[in-house]
Order: sequence, then C-alpha cells, then structure tokens
Amino acid sequence: MKEYYETFGVMLLTLTLSFIFKLWFFRDNVRIHSGLIMKVLFNLSLPCIIFRNLYNMNGLDLESLYLVVGGFIYQFSIGGLACLVFLFIKNPDHRKLAIFNSLALNTALFIFPVLKSVAPTDGISKCILFCFSNDLCCYLVIRPLYAWLGLTQSTREKGEISIEMETISTSHSQTIPHDSHPSKESPQKENKDKDTTKLLNTSKDEEEEDHKTIHINEPGNVINDDSTQIDLGNATLVQQKKTSLKDIIIKKLTNKNTIQIAKGTLMAVITSIPIYATFSGYFFALTQFRLPHVLLTFIDTCANANSLLAYAILGSFFEWKIPKKYLLTCFSVVLYRMLFGLAFGLIVYFGFQKWIGPVARFVMLISPLTPAPLIDSIYTIEYKVTPQEIPIMINNLTIVCSYIGILILIPIINP
Repeated sequence: MKEYYETFGVMLLTLTLSFIFKLWFFRDNVRIHSGLIMKVLFNLSLPCIIFRNLYNMNGLDLESLYLVVGGFIYQFSIGGLACLVFLFIKNPDHRKLAIFNSLALNTALFIFPVLKSVAPTDGISKCILFCFSNDLCCYLVIRPLYAWLGLTQSTREKGEISIEMETISTSHSQTIPHDSHPSKESPQKENKDKDTTKLLNTSKDEEEEDHKTIHINEPGNVINDDSTQIDLGNATLVQQKKTSLKDIIIKKLTNKNTIQIAKGTLMAVITSIPIYATFSGYFFALTQFRLPHVLLTFIDTCANANSLLAYAILGSFFEWKIPKKYLLTCFSVVLYRMLFGLAFGLIVYFGFQKWIGPVARFVMLISPLTPAPLIDSIYTIEYKVTPQEIPIMINNLTIVCSYIGILILIPIINP
C-alpha cells in the first residue's frame, strides 16, 4: 500500500503545482494557452498508454465481455435516470447541462496511475474495456448534445435581438409627428412599401405553414393539391392538410444545422487517435504480433508522461470562483454522480463475485467514482454554450470528491 499512497501524494502535488503555475503565469487565459499540452496528451501520451496496456493482453475472455457490457449499462442507466432526477431545475439550459455532465467518466486522466500501483498487471487494460462505452459516449452523445445546445442558444439570441430592434423601430416611428397634409409619395417609395409588405406576408405564411388553416375559395380560384374542397353553394370551403410528423422529422434531419453537427461528430470519431490505439492494441493482442523493441521503447516513454500531463491539465483547469446562482445545479450533479457511481460499484463488487474476478470488479467499483470528463468544459467553450461556469465547476468538485472517495475506499476494499 506504500506505492498506492505515494501515487496519491504525487497526484496531489502535481495538481497543486499546476494550479499555482496557472495563477502565477496565465491567470484567466489558461484555456487559451493549454491547447498544445492537451493535444500532446490526447494524441500522443494517452494513445500510447492505451496501446501499451492492450498490447500486453493475452486475449479476450468472458470477463472482458462483462466489462464492456457493464460500461454500457452504467452509461445508459445514469443518463436515463438523470433526465428524471433533474426535472426540478427550472432553467432549461441549466437542466440540460446537468444531464450532459452526468454522463461519461474521466478515467484516463485520473485513475490510470492509481490502477498501475494497485493492479499493475491488468488493471488499466480492464479499465479500458469498461470505458469503451465511455469513449463512444464522449464522441457520439456528448459532443452532438453540446453542438445542438450551442446552436439553439445562438438562434435564440438572434431572435431576441431582432425582437428588440423591431420594438425600438416601432417606438421610434410612434414618436415622429404626422403631417396633417401628407404629400404624395413617390413611385419608388410605393414600390418599396409593397416589397416590404410582400416580404412580411411571405414570412408570416412560412411560419403558419405547419398549422391547420381554413380558407374560403371564391368561384374560379385554383385549389392546391394538398387541400380538401367542400362545396357550400356560391363559396367553397378549402381545408388545408396539416404537415405530417414524417415530413417534420425529415425536415429536421435534413436541416443545415443537423447536417453540420453530424459531420462534426463523424470527423471527431474518424480523427480520434485514442480510438485507433484501442483497436490496434486489441489487434496486436489477439494476433500476438510483436513490434520492434525500439518502437515499444518509444511508446513506453510517451506512455510514462501520461500521469504528469493529465494531472497538469486537471490542475490548470481548476477554478475556485463560481456565481451563487449556479451552486444548486453544480452540487446536485456532483451528489448524483457520486451516489449513483458508489451504488453501481458496490452492487457489482458484492453481487457478482461468482461470475467476475476481483480485479474486474474492483475496476467497476472505482471507475464510476472518477470525476466528470474535462471534455464537457472543452465542448462548452468550443460551441459557445452558456453558462460555461457550470461544467467547469462540476469538474472541479468531482475531482475533489473523487480524490477523497477513492483514497478512502481502496484501503478498505483491496483487490
């Protein structure tokens, strides 16, 4: 256990020094200057440690399947229950951020060094199997959700600005005195007014195209194909059909914003080096194909830098200040994550002793207690989602709670 306590001591020291360096050198601009170190971590160090641990595996067994399935069960259950738990949050944006930040885990940046000291043989490789669903959740669920929320907020802000401009324009026109003897308007002005009226009518028609409307058709007028005609003598009642649900879904799926989000998500998956490292590690483990010693030495060197880079980033992104109006949302998410993760881990650890080995059960016990992923804060900044303070504060609070919780739990339950 001495090595275990040393690992937590190094973790605390690295986090503290990174936080001090941020305050001393970068102040509030750490997110602007942290791009390089994050790219080195996610595209070099993290893929190397994933590949190296999977490379040493002897193969996949039934326990590996239990780990993968357990990870998917965790993600689906915590996400589905979060949709009900956070209904009490009145602000819709805060509620969505609470649900988003309930998903996924920060195992790679937080728990890998701990597992290396507690279960050095196969602890990290089993954790990678359990967190396979976590990687898919980060790229295929969380990223599109933040992109969608950012576009929604941007559209809403543009609508509010246009309404304010229209209100100002109306109030300004009301303050202009009218001439008791109006002069005859020029033809150019009349044409401009007609064009404006036509534009307003067109936009109004577009807004009401999905609603059911009734028109009186005079004899001789043309009736569209998508309307129903009822003869009432001299007049004809025309009842337009309401747009079907299928048409609405197709329209939303073929929307420009939807296509943009889908392309961004697909590119994120295609360009994700950790995913390639995962599959290539499985391939070399199953085929028992051996790489040159020089290449393995390079991979080991990069993998050994994972702990330093990971804790440096966590310490750099650590924040103390948060507006009081966000405290309820942040504390609710942290409490929910920790209680759900502890309940899930204890059920697996004590309820599946006959089917799952001690190391795999230990991984499924402490992995759900890891902090919220840093990727929430990154996506919040990337897609200009507000308020940015909520994901950042949730990440910071979960780091503290995870550190204390795992530090106490591991000596009690040691694999």
